Amino acid sequence: MPITKRKVSFIYDLSDHLDGVSNKKASKIKQAVGQLLISEIDNFTSNEKSPVKNQRSFKPLSPEYKKIKKAKGKGGDANLKLNFKMLDSWKLNNKPDGVELRITDATEKKKAENHNHGITVPKRQFLPDDVQGQDFKESIKRKVDTLVETML
Repeated sequence: MPITKRKVSFIYDLSDHLDGVSNKKASKIKQAVGQLLISEIDNFTSNEKSPVKNQRSFKPLSPEYKKIKKAKGKGGDANLKLNFKMLDSWKLNNKPDGVELRITDATEKKKAENHNHGITVPKRQFLPDDVQGQDFKESIKRKVDTLVETML
């Protein structure tokens, strides 16, 4: 799905893993993979890095914004965690071939679009844009593969 003000989501395709798997087991796998992906997004962004393939570390905060963030007791890292709302507003939806990660809160969707595209802030992409054929980094995909294998 595209990343826009109206929709911030990504569908992780698990079709290669779920062929011949019962619906009940597939549903559990999809939810576990979704939770893993959310955890990995949090791990990467906490370290000021993008979990998206071919994206690098986040640009540092501007001195002005760093000062504001520190004054709020949130540290000076470019980790997308000023109020902890955006990255805590994930929803998981099972889809026929995978799991959808989605931010549903209207305010947080606007922030997410801004960070993922770098509209008024430096680009700090934390979600692949499947319209552009993007995906998560290989290290994350390997963790997904391992998780799925242990659940089959």
